[in-house]
Amino acid sequence: MIKKNLWDHLSLRFSPDLEALFLADYAHRSLSYVRQVTLSGVLAFGLFGLLDVWVYPVGMIRDQLSLLRYGIICPLLLGIFALTYRRASLRWMQLLCSGAIGVAGLGIIGVRMIVPPTPGFDEVHVGLLLVLVYAYTLARLRFVYASAVSWLVVVAYQWMAWQVVGIPSAVWGKSSFFLVVTSLIGMFASYSYEFAVRKDFWQTRQLQAEQDRSEKLLLNILPKPIADQLKQTQGIIADHFVEVTVLFADLVNFTQLAEQLPPVQLVDLLNQIFSQFDRLVEKYDLEKIKTIGDAYMVVAGIPLPRSDHAQAMADFALEMQATLAPFRQTSQMDLSIRIGLHSGPVVAGVIGLKKFIYDLWGDTVNIASRMESQGKPGCIQVSEVTAQRLMTDYQLSPPQTIPIKGKGEMPTYFLLGKLPSLPLRQSHSRYFSEDTPPENRVD
Repeated sequence: MIKKNLWDHLSLRFSPDLEALFLADYAHRSLSYVRQVTLSGVLAFGLFGLLDVWVYPVGMIRDQLSLLRYGIICPLLLGIFALTYRRASLRWMQLLCSGAIGVAGLGIIGVRMIVPPTPGFDEVHVGLLLVLVYAYTLARLRFVYASAVSWLVVVAYQWMAWQVVGIPSAVWGKSSFFLVVTSLIGMFASYSYEFAVRKDFWQTRQLQAEQDRSEKLLLNILPKPIADQLKQTQGIIADHFVEVTVLFADLVNFTQLAEQLPPVQLVDLLNQIFSQFDRLVEKYDLEKIKTIGDAYMVVAGIPLPRSDHAQAMADFALEMQATLAPFRQTSQMDLSIRIGLHSGPVVAGVIGLKKFIYDLWGDTVNIASRMESQGKPGCIQVSEVTAQRLMTDYQLSPPQTIPIKGKGEMPTYFLLGKLPSLPLRQSHSRYFSEDTPPENRVD
């Protein structure tokens, strides 16, 4: 969140870090204007040079004007234009643009030093008025730079009028009045413009910060691809995934522990444990679906399919068990976790209008839940389908049979740990004890 005290309205300055971001952003946005200013200056001096040929067909004045226009001013402006294409020029954008304005203004004053003034009227100040308008508005100069270069031109005109050319005081007075008034009005316009630009930048940053915060909250609820889809469509979001692995975990005897602990301490303990699980979800690139009380549900292979979904979930489950050890030591409580895994197809989608969630449906979810609820404390029970995917890299217990509602008797295994890298036939023999009946082996 960007606070109001991060920039001072009077000095038109942000805090140092934010000021650097603003200047970089403003330089990028002003680049095209700087190029337009320099090219328009070249065009203007070039066209007026053609007028010099018509007014002064021959003579020293025409030659001096041509040298000033085409030998000094236009090359300087083109040089500034070329510098804008250098990468480092963004750091000096305001100085480059100020230089272009200064060259144009002093160039016009130089013309007056060569060409005698028309009696009763000093047409040079009209050109200088155009320069001031450019400096304060079209050139996108910041207030400090616009004011500095504009008053430099105004002071240079005064010096030229009194010391060099000798313009009559009446003509000088009128010309100076218009120049000074134009510069004062320009300063107000320039300050107002920069204030508006800075305010817009500041509000945009605030809005972006709020959008980032909202996006972060949304991504805590939904996977990013689903969140992006939800922002683009108003219809039902549902997808079918052929191969995923679902995990359910439940803290054993947590209800009894809840009766022994103060509410704040209980919630703090549960938050610490689940926060550690959340970090493991990020580590193994899984998708947390939800927590219900002291139960935790995760899926691998959603929303982006992956071939190693069972292996990733097995590693996650094993590390979940290891995570509880420090909590048992610090809390002096008999904390253990019961975990169940099953692999298969699911339907995933977003339901509800308020407090909506990304959820899973199907037999795979139901069986994974049964693997957990009918497992043993401190154990990871996996279905036969999942065991078949893990047998080459993980150590499994001998199979056992448990009743599953709606499915009948199902063989299950306990995931004991990860095996060292062994050939396939060797690793198979490690899953079972020596007295495992041959009919129960899955070689």
